[in-house]
Amino acid sequence: MKKILMVLLSISMIITLSFSSLAAESEMAESQVSTESLTKFSVFITDLPNHERSTLHNKSEGNRTIIYKFIDNEGNDITNEFITDITNMSLKEQYELFEQNVSCAIKRTEIITRSGDLSKTVEEEVYHKCRAVTITGASWNQVPSSALEGKVYYRLRGSITYNPNTYKITSATPVLRVNIDWVDWDPDVRPYTKNEYSPSPVIAANGYSATFKYQLNVFANLGGGDMDYVSLGYGSYSDSFKISAD
Repeated sequence: MKKILMVLLSISMIITLSFSSLAAESEMAESQVSTESLTKFSVFITDLPNHERSTLHNKSEGNRTIIYKFIDNEGNDITNEFITDITNMSLKEQYELFEQNVSCAIKRTEIITRSGDLSKTVEEEVYHKCRAVTITGASWNQVPSSALEGKVYYRLRGSITYNPNTYKITSATPVLRVNIDWVDWDPDVRPYTKNEYSPSPVIAANGYSATFKYQLNVFANLGGGDMDYVSLGYGSYSDSFKISAD
């Protein structure tokens, strides 16, 4: 009987250790993904006014102005509501609310330089939550759910030059995408952009402002096993902004 009890105890300990190990590995994997997202999110919100969570979403420092915008999953502007809600929350709690409620976020930085005619440059760091809308080479039930979602951050830049006396725009440069970061994608998914489009800025008839547009499509190849020829499409993402000569 003693031997039987010892064997059963040993088996029980092995099973317990196995489950503990699996749980630890799962927690570690989740922590790694969360760390990546959390770090990127932390950097993204660094320039909220005085690094505080208030209903003000503009921050000006000399020739530099920063404006935030948060869009929910239904396409509604929830900027003031979101910034108010994350007041006094921990970074993790702020990110959890961001993850649950925000599908697109924009951090716009305006910079004015003075040399002859004035030049105003706008940089926008844009966040989009991506979800697959098309699959080629496999059926939906063949693709793991982890491959269907991901996040992307990219930075856009556009500028105008205008006469400091009349405030009329003399030239404008098309939007340039200066970087892109893929966050929380399945390890077997290789995301990429396609059909990036940046038309010439449209200067208003009165000459005091210019509208900039940019568009890209997000795709990914799914590798591993029999999935080497599977292509996922996550849809088209469009962004636009206006620069005024003031």
